[in-house]
This record gives sequence, structure tokens and C-alpha cells, in this order.
Amino acid sequence: DAREVLAQARGWGGTENWVDLTAAQAFKVALTPEEQKAVELKLTYKGPLIAPVKTGVTVGAARVLVRGKVVAEVPVQTAGDVAAVESMWQKAWDSALIMVFGG
Repeated sequence: DAREVLAQARGWGGTENWVDLTAAQAFKVALTPEEQKAVELKLTYKGPLIAPVKTGVTVGAARVLVRGKVVAEVPVQTAGDVAAVESMWQKAWDSALIMVFGG
């Protein structure tokens, strides 16, 4: 289901600290029972996402791997809007958190 949240991305300078990420479209992968035991989902995105964030913006990709080999890939997009904050203090706090914990 394309609306299922795959992960959350760290946001910066917004009213929310995290942005839900979903597949851009629904996808299915046919795997043998043996492949199903070795399947992995890897998600990559460029972050942190700078507010304002709009719904439906492609920010990365989800890759389905079997034994390290990519067998499917689908774009990942933002699943919600996040408004920007005006407070310089909030932006400074976000910057400190990202420097300490990563984005």
C-alpha cells in the first residue's frame, strides 16, 4: 500500500521534528520462500528535510534486496505537510539536535 508509512525522516526548522515517508506508488515483489527469508528493505533519503515540507515530494528511494542484490526499487515521498517555524531559537535547537544525534 503506497499510503503505508515506511519510515520517518528528521525535519529541520518545522512545527514537527519528523516527517512520515511513504512509497510513491504501491509495489509488490514476487519472491520464492527461500528469498523471503533473506529479504531486506533499505530506505535512503537526503536529510534532514528543511521546512516547509509539502506532501508528495520525492526525497529518496526504498530498495528491496535479496542477499544484497536489488530486486526492486520505488521512489519515497513525504506523506504530510510540515510548516516552518519563525523562531530562531527553535531553529538553533533543531541544529543542535541534528549535530548531536544526526539527521
